[in-house]
Formats: sequence, structure tokens, C-alpha cells
Amino acid sequence: MQLVFILGRIPTLAQREIEAVVATLPLSLVASMVQPDVLLLKSETDSNELPPLDILKAIFGFQQRLGGTLKIVLIDREVKLNGVASGLRTLADKSTQSGRLEFGISVYGSVAGASSLGLGLKKALKASGASARYVQPKEGQAMSTAQVWHNHLAYFGDRDQPQNKGREFVIIQSPNGALLGYTLTVQNIDAYAKRDFELPQPDAVSGMLPPKLAQTMVNLATQEAKTGVVYDPFCGNGRVVMEAALMGFESFGSDISPEKVSASQANLKWAGGAESQIWLQDATQPNAIRQIKTKLHSQDLYVVAEPYLGKPLRAALTESEANDWLTELEELYVQFFTVWSKAELKPKRMIIVFPKAKKQGHGSVSLYNHLIDRLTKLGYTSSVLACYERPDSFVARDIVQVS
Repeated sequence: MQLVFILGRIPTLAQREIEAVVATLPLSLVASMVQPDVLLLKSETDSNELPPLDILKAIFGFQQRLGGTLKIVLIDREVKLNGVASGLRTLADKSTQSGRLEFGISVYGSVAGASSLGLGLKKALKASGASARYVQPKEGQAMSTAQVWHNHLAYFGDRDQPQNKGREFVIIQSPNGALLGYTLTVQNIDAYAKRDFELPQPDAVSGMLPPKLAQTMVNLATQEAKTGVVYDPFCGNGRVVMEAALMGFESFGSDISPEKVSASQANLKWAGGAESQIWLQDATQPNAIRQIKTKLHSQDLYVVAEPYLGKPLRAALTESEANDWLTELEELYVQFFTVWSKAELKPKRMIIVFPKAKKQGHGSVSLYNHLIDRLTKLGYTSSVLACYERPDSFVARDIVQVS
């Protein structure tokens, strides 16, 4: 069996996330990159037949856990480039239900035009007497997750049961030609949108951590663990606490701001959580550690947090401004890590956001690079797993693992 993972906007981060949690799947898989944003996972068996329902349900659950993976595709066959159209027709014939097929086509790589393949397949199906509806990609060669989700073109919908309404056929350029398959499942974009835009207490200034990124950070921290306590000592409006709870972990948060604590409690209540999951606390003081210790009950602790990233920037920093920016932030981070370095309680893993700001001219200034020697002197081992950034933003996030 071969599964292809179509990775999101930060492929490096998405790949790290998959590697962290892939052991939770009941499969033995070997990974390889087919394209910069396409990861192939191949099982020991050579069969490309549809797996048993219990395996399919596990794959569906795996997709819902991943913040950085857009789609999971089951590969049916590999063909030469001149055999793509005929291979696609064979795959469509296998997928047609009751003489009708609703489908879309996504192409990754320089294989052929998605629209020409789709229109050709629709014409061939109709010529054979089958009814066909073709959904074209809105932009480029690949369908968005929104198109696949709203047109019900994944094998699984929003529940862990197969649906037969339609298919998204996927064609991926490979070293030997092209991989052909169809999408098993996609991200539930409606659920993400609800958690992103319908929070009763959003924070447009400092609460902009996207739910997908919060989910990814929790995965990077907990990895293959099925139980444990996730703690965010800089919880803001509660994003990390909420995502961890939705993933099945006990989760708690604290913040030094009464306003943010109140907002987090309201958001957690809206999401089905409890206000007691959040409390008022200065994360740089030893009492923060004593407080979370009472919640553990012999479980492993995972710290996942986005501390203060500095005042919002509306332009790249000058050299002088960059030095001031580092000075403003370093005390908070150093105090936080110093307190934890002296504590008897040790988290199994920390995933912490360190900000990186653009500088005028070229380059950037990184808080992590500025503090790495001090972290080492405090006894920590750390590394940047990936950088999460948006093209129009002046501040990026280094996602750092600390142990």
C-alpha cells in the first residue's frame, strides 16, 4: 500500500509533524519525498488495493490529527507518462457507482493539464453510457481542500465511514512516470474555520496562533503518546489548550494577564472545555511549575507555547530597532527557561515559538539564534524544527524543540 500526503504551505513543518506521529498508525511505513510538498509513505505490502475498513478509519483519524497535511491519497498504480489517460480511465471505471461519477482531477508536477484530462475523461465516460460531472480546479493544476470538501470528492467525508458521492483523482509526477490514485480524506476546513473565526473571545493583537499550527505544535510535542498533559504557560486566548483537548489530551493553560485568562476560559467553555483548565499565573515564577504539577497524576508533561512575540511590526527593522527588539524579548524567555531549568519537574518535551523579525535591506533577526548559547548553558538541548512565516508578515515563528 502506498499513501501520498499532500503537504500544506510549510512542507518542512508538515513533514516533521508526520514523522512525529506516524507510529500511531497501525502500519509499518517507509517515507520518501516525491516532490517538495508531496510525501510518499509505502507499507511493506505491495498491494495497492483498498485497505480494510479498520485501517481506513485509522487513516481518517490520522488526517484529522494533522495540522499540516491537506490530503491523504491512496495510490492505485504507477504508469508511464503516455499511459496517464488510460490509467485514469481504469481508475474511474473502478470508482463509478450506479453508472454515475462525480469527480475532480489534481495534478502535481509536469504530467499533463488537469482540465484537459478531466474533460477527456468526462467525454469518455459519457460515450460509454455513464453519467459524469467534472469539477475543475479553480486555480492551477490542483483542487483546493475547500473544493474537495464541499463537493464531497474524498473517499471519507466528515465521519469515519466511506462515502460514494464522488472522487478526486490525483496524478503525481514520479521518477518513473506518474503515480495515480484518489483522495481518501482531506482536512475538515469547516471545523478549522469555526475554531478560527467563531471564537467568542478572539485576540487580534496577540492571539493569532492559527488552529492548524497549534495542532501541529501539540503533535510535535506529544508525538506517539496517546495520553499525557499539555500545558501552555502563555496561553493567550487558549488556542493550544483547546486544540490539545480536542486531540484527546488533558490540557491546561495559564497567563499573566487577567483579560487573557478570562478570554481563554470563555473560549474553552465554548469548545466544551472547563474554565478550571485556565488560571492566572506568571510563567516566569516557580509557582507556575508547582501549579501544573498538581494536575499531572503521574502522567507525562508536554509544554507547548507561543510566548510574547513583541509589539506588532508594520515595517522591517533597522539595525538599531533590531537590537531593541531583542532586548525587549530576551528577558522574558531567559527567565522562563531559567525557572524550568531549576525545577525538579521536567517536561518530556517542549515546543516553543521563538519570533524572527525581518530587517531592512535583507535578512532577519532571530531571537532563538540570539539565545541559543544561553539555553545551552542552562542545560537545554534545542533545535529549530521549521520556520512558520507568511509572505506579508514582518514576524515569523521559529518552531523550536527544547529538552
